Amino acid sequence: MTMTYLGLFLRSCSISDLIMVIGQIKSIFRRNQGHLRPIFVNCLLQIEERLIDASVNSLLCKPNSQLQLVTTQTHIHRRPSYMKEKRNRCQRYMIWYSTNSVPILKQSENQTRYLPKELSTDCDHHFVWDQYQAEEFAHQGIFKTEVKGSMIFVPRSRQEVRLQSEHKSVVIFDVTPFRPSIGYYSGETCEANLRMIIEACEEASALLDDPISILLKPKRKYSNRSDADYITLVKELSKSYRVRLLSPKANLYDVMNLSSAVISVPFTSPAILAREAKLPSVFAAIEDAEWLIPKEHHGLPVIRNQRALANWLVDEIDD
Repeated sequence: MTMTYLGLFLRSCSISDLIMVIGQIKSIFRRNQGHLRPIFVNCLLQIEERLIDASVNSLLCKPNSQLQLVTTQTHIHRRPSYMKEKRNRCQRYMIWYSTNSVPILKQSENQTRYLPKELSTDCDHHFVWDQYQAEEFAHQGIFKTEVKGSMIFVPRSRQEVRLQSEHKSVVIFDVTPFRPSIGYYSGETCEANLRMIIEACEEASALLDDPISILLKPKRKYSNRSDADYITLVKELSKSYRVRLLSPKANLYDVMNLSSAVISVPFTSPAILAREAKLPSVFAAIEDAEWLIPKEHHGLPVIRNQRALANWLVDEIDD
C-alpha cells in the first residue's frame, strides 16, 4: 500500500520536497539513536500520511478534477488528513468492512460515545452493512449512511479451496485473543466461550441421529502476539478430533457453503454474513455479570449458556 502512495508522490513532488523528507528521516536518526524503532515507525507513519496528502493534493489541483476519496474503519481514530477537509469536486467515503463497531463495555462503565464525533464531518457518506448498523451510527450523531450489505474484503469463492465434510457441520468463528489482552477479548474469556460452544455442539450432536462435525475458523493467523494458552487449547481440541481446525485463510464463503449452522463470538461479522446466506446464525457467550452484552445484536440472538445453545442447534439442524 505504501509503495502505491510512494509512486504517486514521486510523480507529483518536487526534488526539494523529496530532499526535505529524506532530511527529516536522517535528523530523527541522529537525535534518537537509543530509541530508534518506535520513533522510526512513527516517522514512517507520518511520511506515509504526507505521501497520501501530497498525491491527493496534486490530483485535486488539476483542472476539473473530480475524486472519490475512500478510507476504511482501520482509520477511525487516525484518519488521513485529506479526509479532514471538505473540498470542492470530491466526495469522501468510509467503507465499514466490519459490523464490529460497538465496543463491549463493563457494567461499571458508562460510555455513550464510542465513535469519534469528527466522523460525522470528515466523511460525506458511510457505507454500512445493515439497518442495525445505520441506527447505531445515528445514535452517535452520524446520519450520512447508506446500507450496502456485507463488505468483507474477500472474494466470493476460491476454486482452489475445497472443503468437504461427511456430516452436517457447525462452524465456529472465534476471536483469537492477544497477550496482553485488551477489554472483553481476554484469553480467559475467549477460552471459556470456546469451551462452552464446543460442549454445546457435542451435546446437540448426542441428541441428533447424525453427528455434527465441529469446525473452528480462527479470525487471524497465530503469531507471537497470540495468547499462548488459547493456542494450546485449540491445538489440543484439534489433536483430540473434537474440532476440525480450518486455516485462517480459508475463504469465508467456502466455509459458509460447508456449514449447516454458524456460531460466532460476540460480535464478529461472519454472523451477519451467514444471515445473508440464509444460514442459521447466532452469537454465543458465557454468562458473565462483568460485561454488558445484549440479548440480541444486529437482529441475531445472543445465547448465554450451554443448554440453550445445544437446544438452538438441535432445532436448527434437525430436519
